[in-house]
Amino acid sequence: GIFEFLEGTSGQLVSAEEHAFRFAANIINRNRTLLPNTTLTYDIQRINLYDSFEANRK
Repeated sequence: GIFEFLEGTSGQLVSAEEHAFRFAANIINRNRTLLPNTTLTYDIQRINLYDSFEANRK
């Protein structure tokens, strides 16, 4: 495919984009001078690619 998948910590396949996003959030959180008194969090949800109704509800 176009996008590579990596194995996550729980054994689940994770896209390279998702891995990069999580990595970036962790790097920003570790740098206390970049965003002081702030912690970035993320809530990644997977939906069916062809189900726009479900995507709209989330």
